[in-house]
Amino acid sequence: MRSVAALPNDRPMQEPNEAPARIRELGEFIASAVESMTPAAFHARSGPDAWSAAEVAGHASEFPVTFATQALALSNSPGMKLGRQLDDPGRLAAVARLGDATPAQAAEMVREATRQSAALVEQITPVGWDVAGTRLVNGEPFTVRQVIEMLIVDHLAGHLAQLGAT
Repeated sequence: MRSVAALPNDRPMQEPNEAPARIRELGEFIASAVESMTPAAFHARSGPDAWSAAEVAGHASEFPVTFATQALALSNSPGMKLGRQLDDPGRLAAVARLGDATPAQAAEMVREATRQSAALVEQITPVGWDVAGTRLVNGEPFTVRQVIEMLIVDHLAGHLAQLGAT
């Protein structure tokens, strides 16, 4: 597994053109971490409320595309509401869907999701990065840049750290 310390995620993203590469890079770190696990370790939970690596990978194979799709839509539709609740059926299904998967299958799903997410982010125009909508969960303003930085890049980095703790 690659070292989490090698990940250049300690600084905020400065330019929109950096986002696709960072999304792909984080996806590859997660995929590599998952691939390095034995099937038993991949499916094990460290505690009753902890996610297994399979659940983390299931989530990481879904949310980047979900939020990149929302970011692209928002970039063309100012004022749009975006986000989702923690009990969103798509989110819950993604967390559970790799229950029978191997680490290699899960890794490929994470890679594909982050490739798709990066491709969607590449479609956002420079002006689109500053378009604002509102968060579904609290009604606060939220820009395309924030969606990408917080709900994709930082979210992937958080789950990578979670995998390091499993």
